[in-house]
Order: sequence, then C-alpha cells, then structure tokens
Amino acid sequence: MLRYTPFYVDVIFFGIILGVLYIVWLALDRNIAVVNAPIQIILLISCLFSYHSTSRRNVIRNLCFGLIAALLTYAIDRQYFWTSLIQFPSALIAGIFLNNQIFSSMQLRFFVESTNQKEKAHAFEQLTKLVYPHQVERVQAGYAIEETMPIGRGSAYVLCFDIVDSSTIMHEDFRTSKDSIFTECYDLMMGGYSRNPLSSRAFRIKEMGDGFFCSVGFPFRSSSAQSGADSALDLARRFQTIFSSRIRELNYHRPIHCSIGIAYGQVEGFFPSSGLKLYDLWGPAIVLASRYEQLRKVIYRNQEAVDYDIIAFSEAVYANLSQASRVDTHVWEVRNPDHRIRGDAGASRAFYITLSTGVEHGIQIGSAS
Repeated sequence: MLRYTPFYVDVIFFGIILGVLYIVWLALDRNIAVVNAPIQIILLISCLFSYHSTSRRNVIRNLCFGLIAALLTYAIDRQYFWTSLIQFPSALIAGIFLNNQIFSSMQLRFFVESTNQKEKAHAFEQLTKLVYPHQVERVQAGYAIEETMPIGRGSAYVLCFDIVDSSTIMHEDFRTSKDSIFTECYDLMMGGYSRNPLSSRAFRIKEMGDGFFCSVGFPFRSSSAQSGADSALDLARRFQTIFSSRIRELNYHRPIHCSIGIAYGQVEGFFPSSGLKLYDLWGPAIVLASRYEQLRKVIYRNQEAVDYDIIAFSEAVYANLSQASRVDTHVWEVRNPDHRIRGDAGASRAFYITLSTGVEHGIQIGSAS
C-alpha cells in the first residue's frame, strides 16, 4: 500500500487542479471576474506534496503538472492564460525549490534515524559479548548496569577447572582444542538460562589461561532439578567428559589431564567501584575450590604413571550429595601437615573421584561412607 502512496497523491492533486480549472471555466463563461491567485496557489501546493523516491522524479512530476495546467488554461481562455502566464513559472519555481528542501530534509532525517538505529543495534549486539542478554534488555529499559545483576552475599558451589601442566603441552592444535573445551563447557553452564527468574545451570565467574571458575546456586539460581551438590558434581563430570573427548582428538604423545575442585561456601557479587563495571564474584568458596583442585598434586605425587583425571571436593560438598552421587567416591585422610587443605585448616578429610576418558576408576586410598 505505501509503495503506491506517491501515485495516489498525484491523482488527488491532479483532480484538485482540474476542479479549480473547471471553476475558472464556469466563472469566465458567465463573465465573472477571476483572479489569478487560485492557479498559483494550487500549483504551489501540488508541488509541495510530491513524494516520489528521488528529487529528479519530483521535479519531472511537478513540471508535467505545470505544463498540463498551463495547456488547459490556454484551452479554456487565451486572454486569461496570457494575463496569468507569470503565475505558472513563479508557482513551479517556488514549489520545486520548497519541495526539494523538504525532500532533502526528509532524506537527511531518515538517514540519521536509520543510522542511529543501526548504531544502537550494533552497540547492543556487541554488548551481548560482555554481559548476559537480560542485562542488555534492562539497560535498554533504562536501568544502570549496576542494577542488572544480584549484589551481595549468597551461598554457592564453586567449581575450579584446570588443565594440568598446560604450559608444557607442545601441540599446534592444543589452543584450538582448549578453546573448544571452554566453549562447550560455557554452553553447558548456560543450559536452562532464564531471565525471570534469573537462572541457569551455572554462572561462569572467570576464565583464566588454562582453566575457569564457575558457581552453582548464586548469582544464578540453579536450573537443574538436582540438589546444588549433585548438580555441581554432575557438571564437573560433564566438564571432564568434554575435556576427554577433545583431548583424545589431539593424539598427543603423552596423557593430558584435567582436575576439578569443588567447594561450598559464601560468595559475594559486586561491580567494581571504578573503571569498567564488569560483574564479578569473590569469597571463601572460590579460594577453597582452587585449593581442592590443587589436591591432585598430592595425590599424583607418588604415582609413577597417572592415567586419570580428578574431581576433588570438600566434606561440605560430600555431606550434601545424594547416595547415588557418592558412588565411587574416595577419601583423602588429612593425617599430617602435608595433607592439609590450605585455607580449610579444620578439614579432617577430603573426597575425590578419578576418571579416565569419561570412564570412572579409582585408586583405593579409602572408601567414603
């Protein structure tokens, strides 16, 4: 419909011009004095209301209207035509000039508005690479970035994932495999992402060179039907499965392993008081998750050949696991100062699961009950 609007406008104004000329003809036929103004005014108005797609088309259209009006006026009454001759070019010149100004102004306004819309769309599209979709939506709605994420303290299960001795891996495709592992793990974390209520499988706290931290339960509610502890352990197992499948593709000359630490405790969400306002978490649970990930060094220490990955977790995590999740869990007894978990001095034991290429097996240091 809008496509043919200029044509409809032309028909309407051409009809108006014919109507005015008909009235002029009737008046002259009855010897009624007729002023020249009607012709000038109607031509001027018809020129202003020309909405074709280019300025050139508008000029041609207006010249045609002026020529037709002049010929019809000449046909009606030659004497009236010659007395009003000056009205035709003056009305056309003024109308075409004003129409061109209006047309250019409309083009400029459309260009500015469309450019602004494109720039805004591009800016928000790029913003989704820095923040979550619900944050972009809230910013678009007028909220400050500091109002888009939960601020304050909460309890969460924190996972620390690390690729063991990654700096010693000399394979041309290792970086690509690592990026694929982290991408798949992130996609897994974002499973069940919802804006209201704010939830997902996990929240990625930060990514480091060869590992990452994520939390289950805060700031995003867990979208899993499992308990927080079961969901965290299941997530760790899935991370290890992703890792194993990608690492096997490298066909490296020696085993490459990952280790995962899980701790339960308090974390706090915040935006920095200065600089870039990037949401972050800190708290004891993050530190403890890193400490439990480091437990694999002690377990690996006396092993001549290590052919398994490790998921180690605190007693607080173990206490909240279901019986089904405790299967094949092993105990690390804290029997001497070398065995203590740094940052968790009160811990008398830790727990771990060993996995190899996605298949569980264990070294019998103890049995968890």
